Amino acid sequence: FCSGVLIDDQHVVTASHCVRYLESEALFNVHLGSHQRESRDQTEVFAEVAHICEHRLSYRTYNDIAILRLKKKVIFNDFIRPVCLPEPSLDEDLPANTTVYATGWGKTTSDMEGPLSDVLKQLQTETMDHDECQGYLKLKLLDSMLCTRHSYGSTCHVSSPASGLSPDR
Repeated sequence: FCSGVLIDDQHVVTASHCVRYLESEALFNVHLGSHQRESRDQTEVFAEVAHICEHRLSYRTYNDIAILRLKKKVIFNDFIRPVCLPEPSLDEDLPANTTVYATGWGKTTSDMEGPLSDVLKQLQTETMDHDECQGYLKLKLLDSMLCTRHSYGSTCHVSSPASGLSPDR
């Protein structure tokens, strides 16, 4: 199970590993406006994918990003809106202890075998200092990666990716 975020009226960002082994875009549909994972909402709209563009250096946890171009433009409403993206900045990192929000249908317990949430969840969390975060990890943390922490929740074991990580809700 993978999730993504709508970034404009025709593009969705998701994790590259979610689409890597698809033989055709026709095998992949996007559900927009979903609140419950297991049942169809009246607010839900299905969109067909026209093209998948994966990061050319995507490998496991590194550069794990893909952009999906939808066949038709999405009509926005109260339930379907693009995520708010920050202004592009190549020389400015998000400072440590910045409040950010993540959404998804991930695990609601730390048990890897536990069920995924059926209802869309939101987590308020904070960014971590890059060096402090590296101290907790076995993998090499790249400068382009972002770490977050929270005392009673995390984006670990969530639907991939942790959709809508945003400093502005």
